Amino acid sequence: MTRFLVIPFLVLLFFASPSFSQQYNFKRYSVEEGLPRSGVYCMLQDSRGFMWIGTEGGGLARFDGREFINFTIGNGLPDNTIRSLFEDADGNLWIGTDGHGLCKYDGKKFTNYDDSHGLSNNYVRCITQGQDGDIWIGTYGGGINRLRFEDDSVRVSVFNKGTGTIESDKVRACLTDSKGTLWFGTDQGLYRTDGSSWERFHKESGLSHNRVLTLFEDLLNNLWVGTESGVNKMTGDGFESFTQKDGLIDDRIRGIGQDDLGNLWFGTQQGVTRYNGKDFLSFTETNGLSNDRIRYITRDRSGNMWFGTYFGGICRFSGEEFIHFTEKDGITNNQVLTIFNHDDGDTWLGTLEGITELKPNLDGSWDLEKNPLGPQFSGMSGQTIVKAPNDEVWFGTASGILIKKGKTVKPLLLDGRAFTENIKSILFEPDGALWVGTDQGVNRYRKTETGYEFDQYHSNPNFNESEVSSLFLDKFGRVWIGYLNARLVLFKDGFF
Repeated sequence: MTRFLVIPFLVLLFFASPSFSQQYNFKRYSVEEGLPRSGVYCMLQDSRGFMWIGTEGGGLARFDGREFINFTIGNGLPDNTIRSLFEDADGNLWIGTDGHGLCKYDGKKFTNYDDSHGLSNNYVRCITQGQDGDIWIGTYGGGINRLRFEDDSVRVSVFNKGTGTIESDKVRACLTDSKGTLWFGTDQGLYRTDGSSWERFHKESGLSHNRVLTLFEDLLNNLWVGTESGVNKMTGDGFESFTQKDGLIDDRIRGIGQDDLGNLWFGTQQGVTRYNGKDFLSFTETNGLSNDRIRYITRDRSGNMWFGTYFGGICRFSGEEFIHFTEKDGITNNQVLTIFNHDDGDTWLGTLEGITELKPNLDGSWDLEKNPLGPQFSGMSGQTIVKAPNDEVWFGTASGILIKKGKTVKPLLLDGRAFTENIKSILFEPDGALWVGTDQGVNRYRKTETGYEFDQYHSNPNFNESEVSSLFLDKFGRVWIGYLNARLVLFKDGFF
């Protein structure tokens, strides 16, 4: 066994253009970190928390989050190319190889089973366990085998074209669902069995393609079938199919997984697509994925999604990463004073030297627009941004308030005159009354037919001895006024 120590790292990519690809928290583990080969066929987290990785030509790797321990032919494996992994009810690890049969690892030693023990084929593509404890395998060329262990012996039953059970001996996927039903994906469709009777599903049954590459049962016990051309969700009366036309990045589905939020992940040769039940979002190398060619997907007990790739090692997705917007990326100034999320999905930044509008794109990237209010307002600090009751957006600046409605921007007039104070906070009451906090205090204004007028009765100059830092309207209709001199004032029922 060889050991490699992994020092955790995170690579952040910065882009100077106003529009760039969204970066996410993908972390890559490959040969440099101790994985024996960068080509990965399968992964599994066992009941003890170890992540096992089957590689192409490099043997089997065990990862505890810090260190890889690698197992090869020299440690007892029959082959260094591992095509499938499965943990049985007793905690044994079953290993399918590419031409040297099946292997069981009990934590101490490897026990090998091949055609000399009765297997119909030594190319083991998938492994599962029936409710009775029997081990079932799908082979590439020998159909389906059931292994029943009695004392120290094994009895193998074969189900293939020769026995008239299935139409193709190339079996690429298998699964035991939550009800104990066995499923097998072949090159000529999907099979369901209880061990005695067999039922076939194919294109005429609604599958998007007869060649089944992967199977997955989601948290709601729905069966998903990944094929050569699209992914299928089994329904009561057939299948609901999804392809590139619906939003998948590619139609050839090699892996399926589900995260803690219920999102489905589909691995393809062009990247991975996440599906929330309504919308599709795809991730590629440009978003941080270690390699676009996905072979396997699994979720660990901490909720991280893991992807086995063709030559990019394994890749862990731990949720969305922080995205940095600075002057280099196109915002007007690095000193951001306020952030406002508009109903249309855009985000407005008020900075020391102007306004920036961030516009999200469907691919996760953002477009940045400097000074969207117009060149005449460039360089004007944006200190607070709020939505007014009539769908206007108000911008508080160091020299007054700007009102944006549609494409029109105009300054606020109070009592018929331009309002040019240094605005720190803006608040609207349900009746339309306006509160304006400035560096000289706070004032209240009544809504009139023509605009706003000063409300002398409800503006108390005794409290205007410091700059206003914030205004807040609570659920009881009370207005709270925060001052920079550490004073908090409550306005309730018309009185301070």
